[in-house]
Amino acid sequence: MTERAVPSLGGRPDSEAFPDAEGPIADLARKLDVLELSTTQFAVDCDDPAELAAELERQAEQLGAEHLRRRAMLVQADVQCRQGQPISAGRLLRSVNRWAIEHEDQYLLARSHRLLGTFFGSLGDDVAFLENAMAGVELLSPEAGPDLRCDHLRSLGVAQGRVGAFDEGRRSFAEAEELADRLGNRERQVFIVNNLAYLEYQAGEHQRGLETVDRLLQLAETHSVALASRYLDTIARVYLEVGRFSEAEDVLQELLDRIEVNDFANMDGKAEGFLTLAEVKRRGGSLDEAHAALERCREWCDRLSLYGVMVRVRKEQAELYAAEGRMAEAFTEFKRFYRESQQLTSEARMAHSRTLQTVYDLEQIQRTSQLVEEVAAAKGDFIAMVSHELRTPLTSIIGYLDLLDDVKDPIPEEALRYLSAVTRNADRLLVLVTELLAASEVANSPMRLTLAPTDLSALVNHCIDDLGQRAIEAGLTVVRDLPPDVVINADAGRLTQVVDNLLSNAIKFTPAGGQISVRVLCQDQGVDLIVRDTGIGIDAASLPHLTTKFFRTPQASAAAIPGVGLGLMITNSVVEAHHGTLSVTSREHEGTSVRVHLPKGSLPGTPTVQPLGLNGRAAL
Repeated sequence: MTERAVPSLGGRPDSEAFPDAEGPIADLARKLDVLELSTTQFAVDCDDPAELAAELERQAEQLGAEHLRRRAMLVQADVQCRQGQPISAGRLLRSVNRWAIEHEDQYLLARSHRLLGTFFGSLGDDVAFLENAMAGVELLSPEAGPDLRCDHLRSLGVAQGRVGAFDEGRRSFAEAEELADRLGNRERQVFIVNNLAYLEYQAGEHQRGLETVDRLLQLAETHSVALASRYLDTIARVYLEVGRFSEAEDVLQELLDRIEVNDFANMDGKAEGFLTLAEVKRRGGSLDEAHAALERCREWCDRLSLYGVMVRVRKEQAELYAAEGRMAEAFTEFKRFYRESQQLTSEARMAHSRTLQTVYDLEQIQRTSQLVEEVAAAKGDFIAMVSHELRTPLTSIIGYLDLLDDVKDPIPEEALRYLSAVTRNADRLLVLVTELLAASEVANSPMRLTLAPTDLSALVNHCIDDLGQRAIEAGLTVVRDLPPDVVINADAGRLTQVVDNLLSNAIKFTPAGGQISVRVLCQDQGVDLIVRDTGIGIDAASLPHLTTKFFRTPQASAAAIPGVGLGLMITNSVVEAHHGTLSVTSREHEGTSVRVHLPKGSLPGTPTVQPLGLNGRAAL
């Protein structure tokens, strides 16, 4: 695989120079030459490359060969990264990179940057991938062999394709392929041509992609190179884009059969294959078969918990509905795809952050955390300032609209419709601004209560009366079960906010003809307020997040019900300030029940709750 008897040693201490080409250090270097450019990309004569690298590391340590020991560590990191162990891989890579800087070891510096690029690429950070891949090429010593330079250029081409630098990627792949051809390494040449074909697919250059695939197939056949699963996936994608659906289907079927029989470690490729097959069938007009392939994909996603693939299933399902003319279902499915893809992106970013925090030094974590806190504080201040500045003119607008009711001259009917829309939207905006201000207050300072004996039943009655007209207009029935003289020590203003929020939610989320029941129960340890509706309900996965700042359930988003996800967060904060608890039970399409438990006896004069953190929960 390599022309070199020993690696390029640019920057390595003289004490580790090889005394002769046949000594134990030279023999160890030759083994690492083969292993570090093989790992999981091509076959190696061992069952576990990581285990072999660990053994070579032990041998290097016994020989006092620190340069070779760290080369073996890089091989272990490469394998770990490809096997989905980014934290341990990142720690090794950082360790070797720091050692290379301290000891001015140019070879290890170039190699560690090359593999750090792969590490960041696995986390979805394409910019860091490109930066490290470029450093990996630029830091290569002029003495570096063509096999090593070929590997670094190929990685750079992949990174350039990921960020959309397609012309630069083509040049990197061309140079890498020329080196592989000069070495006579046909496996690596086929590997590079496959990368180039995928770049053309990414770039939307489907004709060039087809030409590259044809060259890939010709090279593989001429030199008896077996086509790996990833090559078949590239070929199928390109065939799909040029309309060669039958050939794409044949390639995909081979891929699916191969994974099922020989490649259990990559079973997620099964789901990917069925998803691509569904697209092939849809674009070829075989809609029933497309549905069947998509259902098989769902089965594999459920079996292997492939949430990321399942999100893309939503998009393909929407496309399939649209192809059948089922536009309403297509629109609903696409909204689900958009919502879940946004959630997936957010979760991926969080996972990325958690991985980096584990890998990087504590000092860097603290600096990052401080910056996040400063940004969050600035964001909160900005929201509070804007909300405050909006509330005054909004109140004025609504006041003048109310004065129009006293105008003696008749107002044209069309103008009345316009005024009604203005009033409705101004009221809605005022509610939003008020909620933003309340959320900012809860997040940035302890909540203080003005406690006094309060008749809870009377308070709830007043709230129902105030919102009664909205319930009537929504076609809902409100049932009350409020025993008299239920007196607790509470802040009446804050509790009014709680009841208003719960009733407003019940009205918003219950279709016409439904029912809302409001009940107060006296118990030995306190009082329970229960608001139950027959509305659209909430999925089980959303229940733990209902009091999180800005959280919106999938049901609310799908039904386009107005709101920003602050009501229950504020409600929960008020309840906790009263030393109470809030609980929610619900089932989709069956309704929701919210229970607020409040202590009945006397409470401290000014209870407080902790300020909320970034996610809307109490900060520790």
